[in-house]
Amino acid sequence: MNSEALFSTALGLQPPWQVKGVTFSVDGPTHNELHLRIGFPPGTRFSDGTGKPCPVHDTVGRQWQHLSFFGPVCYLHCAVPRITTGDGHVRTVEVPWARPGSGFTLLFEALARAADDPSSLTQLEADETSSKKGHHYVTVGVDMATSRVIHATEGKGKATLKNIQQPIESKGIDKNQVEQISMDLSPSFIAGTAEAFPSAKITFDRFHVVKLLNQAMNQVRIGERKEHAALKGHKYTFLRNRGNLSGKREAELTGLVTPYPTLREAYRLKVLFNDLWAMPQAHGRVVLAAMVPGSGCRQDPRLHGVCQHRQGALARDRPV
Repeated sequence: MNSEALFSTALGLQPPWQVKGVTFSVDGPTHNELHLRIGFPPGTRFSDGTGKPCPVHDTVGRQWQHLSFFGPVCYLHCAVPRITTGDGHVRTVEVPWARPGSGFTLLFEALARAADDPSSLTQLEADETSSKKGHHYVTVGVDMATSRVIHATEGKGKATLKNIQQPIESKGIDKNQVEQISMDLSPSFIAGTAEAFPSAKITFDRFHVVKLLNQAMNQVRIGERKEHAALKGHKYTFLRNRGNLSGKREAELTGLVTPYPTLREAYRLKVLFNDLWAMPQAHGRVVLAAMVPGSGCRQDPRLHGVCQHRQGALARDRPV
């Protein structure tokens, strides 16, 4: 049995549907994708709903996210046929593996709905992901205490939080029961949370806070680089953690931050902010309140984003 026939069987496809192509893409050690192209034989006719077989008028390309096969993220692709019905209208054929208009297969949606009882849910994480090609976004709601997927929905905007909240409420869970939501720094997520989970405190995950901090650090470096040629070629000298630098690069870093006060202050903020995750939350608040005014953060627009989200960042990943 070849790979196309094997995956046709695994998907439970019935004639005329069949897997006609299998592509496996590797993008680093942690992100692999399996793409299955579904088609049908030339000359196939499809029922218009009355039992009458109708010819294919044209096709429309579609994509769905499916359950993973042994690890890689799996996507189904199909040129979905549109038929000319007996009364002369053109209608899109409904595929058997997904609901009309959905970007997920029926099995993927069933898995999301079959999550364990969310009655104890108080901490929710909203995380977006996308396929490598086409930027097809999916937002997943995860119970932070149990790492269980609560719901998955298409898109990455404000409405996705409401789409996560509705099935939770349909299971008898009050939206005000959710006390904390962790997310990236998306304004859409922030606005959506205020409406869908009004009692939840918003916190930001460390990855996105560090990313914002590095962006601010690099903006300061670029500004200083225009006036100081010695800073050329040292982007990652400032962005990497000091412990990950070679002995030579660490010595260069020390020599570079000393003569430039603005750069030194920005780097001090970057290091101190990273250290906050090792502190108890109450201690971290005191340190943050003391360091922000001295950093010039409120006056320097390059550091505004860090200051704007400092409280949400501080609440994440550390004990109270």
